[in-house]
Amino acid sequence: MGYYNDDGIVAPLDRFGANNDDWNHDADGYPGIGLIANAISTWSALQERTTVTVGEAALTFFIKPELVVQAIEFHYWMCWDKQDGPIETWVIGHDGE
Repeated sequence: MGYYNDDGIVAPLDRFGANNDDWNHDADGYPGIGLIANAISTWSALQERTTVTVGEAALTFFIKPELVVQAIEFHYWMCWDKQDGPIETWVIGHDGE
């Protein structure tokens, strides 16, 4: 999910696009929070364990951990199983899935 920063280096995604459920190709080019939230939800549920962390999701999707937190809080069926310590260690939960 990274992008080319001003120095031409691929960096982790650091913002969401303006439209929550679109890739925003015609606007800013960034994926919407809804797309990322759905991807994280699906990916984390398929890990077949209950200890998937924000840090793991950030590495997998190459986005900043703060965006993972925003996406989880945006998503209707995701929640927190553990929210202690640094955000990279917070455990992603699924409510109703």
